Amino acid sequence: MLSSELETSYPKLSSDGGKETSPKDSKYNCIAWAAAWDKTRWWQPDKCEPSMHWPDGVLDDGSLLCFIRLFESLGYDDNKDNSSGFEMFYEKVVIYEDIFGQFTHVARQKYSGIWWSKLGEDQDVYHNTPEGLESQHYGKPTRIMKRPCGPIGILLRAFFKIARLF
Repeated sequence: MLSSELETSYPKLSSDGGKETSPKDSKYNCIAWAAAWDKTRWWQPDKCEPSMHWPDGVLDDGSLLCFIRLFESLGYDDNKDNSSGFEMFYEKVVIYEDIFGQFTHVARQKYSGIWWSKLGEDQDVYHNTPEGLESQHYGKPTRIMKRPCGPIGILLRAFFKIARLF
């Protein structure tokens, strides 16, 4: 079930199977969550406050490119076919852009293949596809990046794939 606030802000989320998974929490943002499942810090390239985090050596000018470089520094590459579908041996993130080509959001694919987003200072939500969050607020999902899973990631993906059969 989604709050009326979320249904208004993200009109495609409900029909995409969107579900709230945690209450509002302003300690972390979508970047922290997608990059490192970090629930303790707000990741932001401009580091205008001491509590903000951005990895050393990663472009930090706030451009779309700096977010791409962040995920490249974590082992992600462009997904050449830009497919958001589940792949057993890869984990994925999707970057959203507004109509001006500016970064607005990033979501992470769970081991089960559904997508997981932290909505700024708001809730965490699940959605079945990246398009579920397409809105005036976040724009469109435009770039999917992926990296190989480790053995534990592959085992978890296999578990969820098998569990779906039962």
